[in-house]
Amino acid sequence: ANGHFYEGIANGSHISWKAARDAAEQRGGYLATITSQEENDFVFSLIDDDVFWRFDTYSAGPYIGGFQEDDSNEPAGGWIWVTGEPFVYTNWELNEPQDPFGSSDFLAFFGNSVDNPNQGTGETSPRWHDLDNNWTEQRSYVIEWEAVPEPSTFALLCMSAVGLIVYWRRRAS
Repeated sequence: ANGHFYEGIANGSHISWKAARDAAEQRGGYLATITSQEENDFVFSLIDDDVFWRFDTYSAGPYIGGFQEDDSNEPAGGWIWVTGEPFVYTNWELNEPQDPFGSSDFLAFFGNSVDNPNQGTGETSPRWHDLDNNWTEQRSYVIEWEAVPEPSTFALLCMSAVGLIVYWRRRAS
């Protein structure tokens, strides 16, 4: 409903948040930015599958595009999205963000939720957790793309632009 496209990527082995960000950008998108409950629910529905999660000490889900600016007030200050969108909507896990390692400046889905207080139970959750760049359990990420007009819509826009140019040139002469 927001005109964007999303894809969950299961990497198969450890990937850092920065490497996931770079991979998303190489594919023409960016790590998903989540700005509403509806968007969070939709993105979670795409990645609520064991292929995107690592079940170990915690249920570690995909990275998304939130990060904390350098020298921000810990643990909750200075969070932004990779696109620069306002970081207003949040869906933090209970007691998050907490900056457990002193450098937990990157955002991911996490399975230790209010609804699932037991760690390592193999449960997924639409809640978020702050992690460091090289958290060893992250194996996936979510890419978001801006919508591109369908070919017929794009062609119509181009023809309209050409028509306006011709109109203005005729009018100017």
